[in-house]
Amino acid sequence: MILGVVVLGFLVFVGAGAHAQTDVSILGNSILTEFTNVYDADIDRIAVWFTTDHTIQSHAVVSGWDVVSDEQTLQMVNGILEQGQSVKVGLKFQGEDANIAWLMASGDDILEQGWILQEEVGEVVGDEIVVNVIGILPESSFHTVPTKPTVGATIRVVGTGFAPNHSLELLIQDSSVDSFMTDSDGGFVTTLTLPENLEDRIEFVIVDGRGNESHPLSLRLDVAPDLHADATLAITSISETFSLGDFLDISGTGRLNSVIVATLINPEQDMISSIPIKVNQEGLWSLSDSMVIPLNSDFGEYTINISDGVSAVSSTWTVEPGTNIAVKAMRSAFEPGQVLKFEGEAMPNTDLTLILQDPNGNEVIIDTIQVGSDGSVEWEYPTQNNSLLGTYMLILTQGSERHITYAGLGSEVEEPIWLIFDQPNYLHSDRPKVTVENVPNEVITFLVASPTDSIVYRDSIELQSNGRAIYEMDIQNFTTGVYTAIAQKGTAQSSYRFGVGLSMSASVVKIDTTRDIYSPGEQVQLLGTATPDSIIRITLLDPDGSIVHTIDTFSDRTGRVAERHIRIPQNAINGDWSIKMSSGSTSDIVTVAVNDVQQNNLSVSVESTGQSADIVVSGASGMYVYISILNGDILIEEPIRAYTTDGGKATSPWTIKISGTYTIVVEDGAETAQTIYDYERN
Repeated sequence: MILGVVVLGFLVFVGAGAHAQTDVSILGNSILTEFTNVYDADIDRIAVWFTTDHTIQSHAVVSGWDVVSDEQTLQMVNGILEQGQSVKVGLKFQGEDANIAWLMASGDDILEQGWILQEEVGEVVGDEIVVNVIGILPESSFHTVPTKPTVGATIRVVGTGFAPNHSLELLIQDSSVDSFMTDSDGGFVTTLTLPENLEDRIEFVIVDGRGNESHPLSLRLDVAPDLHADATLAITSISETFSLGDFLDISGTGRLNSVIVATLINPEQDMISSIPIKVNQEGLWSLSDSMVIPLNSDFGEYTINISDGVSAVSSTWTVEPGTNIAVKAMRSAFEPGQVLKFEGEAMPNTDLTLILQDPNGNEVIIDTIQVGSDGSVEWEYPTQNNSLLGTYMLILTQGSERHITYAGLGSEVEEPIWLIFDQPNYLHSDRPKVTVENVPNEVITFLVASPTDSIVYRDSIELQSNGRAIYEMDIQNFTTGVYTAIAQKGTAQSSYRFGVGLSMSASVVKIDTTRDIYSPGEQVQLLGTATPDSIIRITLLDPDGSIVHTIDTFSDRTGRVAERHIRIPQNAINGDWSIKMSSGSTSDIVTVAVNDVQQNNLSVSVESTGQSADIVVSGASGMYVYISILNGDILIEEPIRAYTTDGGKATSPWTIKISGTYTIVVEDGAETAQTIYDYERN
């Protein structure tokens, strides 16, 4: 992205080689950058930020732009930079060895981005240092498709993590065979034909304009099959198992240079996708990374059909869940006041914990059910007319296995962003692997906030056609502390807290709870203090001293600990339960009383307007109650499960179909209450 850059003591990584122009000059701890727009689109946003622990002391921006700035970031918005126009940005900062990143955008489209690293490199020209551009970065990697090519075959080489819009060269056995440009995300795909005279093992290397080499890729070549023009259509290679989100690694043979059609059929015998595939001059074809099983598909038997218009072949396999839990909503969207219904299968004869979160991420209810011997699961949650609209997330857990499914209330499910790190805490030398999931091919904005809530890292992550990406980030310049990663797309976002350089060695630990008495199923709000920036382990123990639940969390930079993910089990026994907070050899413990029999004066009443009525329960203990409706001695409806609020209240809608005298009975596991209701239809 930077051409003709003249920099004193700075190394510039560019994002768009032969396009826009950016001039940079340095004087002490001041930097003046001039951005020039050479695009057809107008630039309306320019951002400059530090990826290292430096702060902006002051800035200077020409009039006509609004400035949004914090300690480490400066954004220019609500201005227009037309094609051919330039704008200057001046920064004064503290510290040495600053790494500065920048971008220019038009609307939501990032046109170019790059980095300026304060290092003594470059070629001296007179009194100036002309900096060459680096194309190979630490995260650069590439592979071939297929992964085991044959001598003389036509292959694709696919790369990611290189410098954007940069010219690279591909070498095989130290001989140049191809040159190409990376795209704006630092990726590339190039096609080439392997020479016939290669040995059975070859080595690929990528070289940039400065002569930097990538890690070599060593492959063993297969012997090309002796095929002819009327080769038989066949599937010669297919994996034994596939999972949702997997690319189909399927290959075979066909008539030379013909076009065949691959069609994927789901368990309901509906076509999911159909794509044409070219049979190469050796009579080989491969799906490779061209077709994927969508993440929102059903489990069951899938079929791939391959046809050349004259003959056809097929193969089948079974897609099974990655865990023993396979539960989903019965409908993609429910209306307010309806019951959210989930069905599926889980591990038989094992407790299943379910946590339902509303569209704001708040826990609505937590439940534990015993899965029967047949493994079937049916679970419901009644909503109210004024329930929060949007996408609800149900988290199901059995032992170490976890499954997530969604249901929409008042609208279709809006696929949330799923963000998770491979570890909760890292050394500064580590490279965290971040998994992001959402809609296939979406671009997710990825940010990291420091312990002081300033943005210290940002990037864009493009998801693959399976809706997933595994992203590696560099944290070597992060200071010790607790950071918050944020994944954003439009109004949707997800966050994840992780530590850098933390240790489980606090010298001070103190724990407390907001209450002393709890009922089974209730959530415990923990408050505590500890040595700042420490790993904290919280352990729940039953009256016998057995460990029931353990989680790891952090103390923040002020030493504060707040945790709300400890909950008394639904089947908890009465007695004194202990909650221990520890860090290394230092610990503190608090005791709470669990009592499943409370003097709540359980009662039930009916509030009605004609045939529409609400059964209102008060004074309930526990998480839910069962409501039975009888006409005389006849049970007219199956018992209804209604969830209670923190105040022991529950409401269940009831449509009265015929006149009569009804008995409404409510049970909460500790008490029973009933009322008589007379209804005469007008």
